[in-house]
Parts: sequence; structure tokens; C-alpha cells
Amino acid sequence: MKTARCLLPLWALALVMCLAVPALADAPKPCSLISKDEAAAILGEPVKDARPGKVVGMANGEKCEYFTAAPLAKRGGVGVVSLVIYSQESLKDGLFATPKDFYHRLRKAGQNAGSAFQDVAGMGDEAYWNSKSNTLHILAKGVYLQLKINDLKQLKAPSMTELQKMISEHRRQLCEQAAKQHILPKL
Repeated sequence: MKTARCLLPLWALALVMCLAVPALADAPKPCSLISKDEAAAILGEPVKDARPGKVVGMANGEKCEYFTAAPLAKRGGVGVVSLVIYSQESLKDGLFATPKDFYHRLRKAGQNAGSAFQDVAGMGDEAYWNSKSNTLHILAKGVYLQLKINDLKQLKAPSMTELQKMISEHRRQLCEQAAKQHILPKL
């Protein structure tokens, strides 16, 4: 009986501490940050239902992809909006301690491999554009986001090098606009 009375204050203290500390918010799901209608607006044409999934490998994450609805044979290609989220939860038991750690390590590895990255100001805590993969990398509110948009807009240029630059710049603008309008406000 004495033991129970001694433990009662400890149980009460534990209960108060649990109630006082807010629960850790789960990281958002990628498909909750961009809807089917938003993906269609970004690509300028209808898209199929979202395809959520897991990313496994060097770091675990969650992804959401929307593909254009028109048949491949008619289009000669498929447009896609792809969003990947790496969160503290998805990275647990992996190589990287935090989303920020993974973001910086991936950026450093790319730079060491000769990729040219462009910093993107005013987007999350930090952001950069990788013109080689046409991917926008964003570190914001404790998560690491990778956004890739491949639309089927036809561009013309005098050379293949110029065309690649134009496509990359076009896709960068799409990604930045989508992130600012649709994704970051929902974090």
C-alpha cells in the first residue's frame, strides 16, 4: 500500500507532462499537398488519379505522382507532377539523422559530381534548382521536398543545348509557381 502511495505522485507527474507536451505532428502526405485538380491546372490538361507510394533506398520517403490522362500513343509522351517528402519519421533508422541533413548531403554530393545548382530565394527555409534533373529541392518546416514537373509543352530552339536550357528554365518556373501556390501554403 505504501508503494502505491509513493508511486501516485509520479504517475500524476507523468500524466501532466504528457498532457503539457504537444504531440508531434505527423509529416503531411504528399498527395495532401497537391490535389488532382491542381496537378491538372499545372500541366494544363487532365490527369489520372494520384499514385501515392514509398521511396526506398539511401533515404526513405513518400511520394505522390499525377500523370497526364491522354494515351501515350496519341501524345508521344506523358506529363507528370511528382512530389517526394522526406520527414523525420520517414528517415528514422536510416543513414540520415534529419531531413536537413539529407538535403545538405545530397546537395554536396551533387556539387562534388559536377552538377550546377541554382539557389532559389524566398522558398521555404532553403531551396535550390537542379537543372540536370529538373528538380526543385526545398527544405521547409522540418521536411525535405523534391518537386519535379514534366509537362509536354513544345519548345523550339536553334540548338540542342539551347533547347535543354529552355526546357529546364520552363520547368523551374512551373515548379516554383506550384510550390508557392499549392504546396508550401499547406505545410
